[in-house]
Amino acid sequence: MRALMLVTLLAILPGVATARVCKDPCVEAARQAYRECRRDAAGTLVTSRVLCRQRDLTCVQACLEGQASCMQATGFGAALQTCLSDGVAAAQKCLTRFTRQPKKRKQCVDQAQLQTFQCRNQARRSRRQELARCAVTYRRCAQPCGPEEPPAGSRLCLAQALQANEQAVATCNQVANADTSACLAKDAACVQTCRDARTACITPLQNAIDAAIESCEATRRAAVATCEDATPPGPQRDACIQSADSAAFVCRDGVRESQAPGLAQCTTTYIGCVRSCPPG
Repeated sequence: MRALMLVTLLAILPGVATARVCKDPCVEAARQAYRECRRDAAGTLVTSRVLCRQRDLTCVQACLEGQASCMQATGFGAALQTCLSDGVAAAQKCLTRFTRQPKKRKQCVDQAQLQTFQCRNQARRSRRQELARCAVTYRRCAQPCGPEEPPAGSRLCLAQALQANEQAVATCNQVANADTSACLAKDAACVQTCRDARTACITPLQNAIDAAIESCEATRRAAVATCEDATPPGPQRDACIQSADSAAFVCRDGVRESQAPGLAQCTTTYIGCVRSCPPG
C-alpha cells in the first residue's frame, strides 16, 4: 500500500525524480510516521484481543499496567518525549529563521521532522532487549489469570476490536497519503499552514493526556503505598496491589479514550486542509 501510494503520485508527477522520493526528508518522515501509526494500531489490537479473552480482568489489567510501568522504567517514554520536544523546538526555529522563505522553511521543517523520527527509532532500538523483557514479564504475569478460552460474547468483543483496528489502519493510510501528497504535489506554504494547525490542535490534547496519566500513576503509587502499609506481605497485600494496578490501567485507558475524538478531529481537519492546498 505504501509503495502503491508513492508510485501513484509519481505517475501523476512525471517531473519528480525517483531520487527525490528516495532521499527527500519529507517523504522519509512521512514513511516513518506511517510505520509508527501502524505499529500503534497493531499494539492496540493486541491489547484489545487480550481483554476479550475469558480471564480474570483485574488480573490481566494489573499485568498490562505492570508492563507499562516496566517500559516506563527503561526510560523509553521519556526518550520519546525528549525527541518530540527537541523536534518541536527545531521546527519552531525553522519557522522563525525562514519567515519569508517558504521553500527553505519547508525543507528545514522536513529535516526537523525526519530527525525526530530517527531519534524515536533510535530510542526504540537501543532499548529493544529491555522492552522485550517487559513483554516476557507480562506473559509470565498473565499466565495465572485464567484460561485463554473465548467466553460468551467474545466474538462480538473481537469483532469490535477488529473494526476499530480497520478504522485505525484506514486513518494511517489517509494520513500517509496526505503527507506524501504534501511532500510532492502541494504548495509548500499552504502545507506548512496545515501542519502548524495540526500541531496547534494536537498539543493541548496531548498535554491533557500526559497530565491525566501522571495523575493516574500518582494515584496508583499512593494506593500501592497504602497496601504496603496496611497489610503484611502475602496474598492479601498482593491482591490489594493488583487491584491498584488494575485501577491504574482503567484510568489510563479512560484518559486516552476521552481525548480520542478530539485527536481524530485534528487528523481529519489536517487531511482536508492538505487536500485543499493548491499544486506546488
